[in-house]
Amino acid sequence: MKPLFSVGCMGDLGLKDGRVLDSHIKASSVFVSTRRFSAYSARLDHKSAWCASKIKSEIENIDQFLEIQFPFVTQCTGVATQGLEKFNFWVKYYWVTHSTDGTVWKEYNNDKGKRMVNFSKLQQFIII
Repeated sequence: MKPLFSVGCMGDLGLKDGRVLDSHIKASSVFVSTRRFSAYSARLDHKSAWCASKIKSEIENIDQFLEIQFPFVTQCTGVATQGLEKFNFWVKYYWVTHSTDGTVWKEYNNDKGKRMVNFSKLQQFIII
C-alpha cells in the first residue's frame, strides 16, 4: 500500500520529542509494572527505556513487540534504537511490520521478499 503522502526523510516522526503521544505506544509486555520500563519509555534519549518482561528462553522472546501508532499513514525510512546504558540492556534483533488497521500486519521485506531483520547484538545505539 502506498502512503497517502510522502514527506521523504525530513526528520523524525515525533517519538523522541513527544509528538507521538504516550497512549499511542503499546508493548506486548513490560519487565516490571512501573513507569520506568513502560512502553512509552521507548523514546530516544529518554531517562528510561521500554523493557519486555523477563523470559525463560530466546525462543519465547520472539513474540515481544513494541507498537507505535501514528495518527496518519506515515512513510518510515529508517529506525533508530537505543539501549538503556545504565543497565547494559538493548534489543539484539528485530524486524518491522506495519498495518493500517491494527489487525492485519505485514512484514517490511527487502527487494528479494525476505524479512528485513536488523541486528544490533553488539551495539547499544544503532540507526538503520
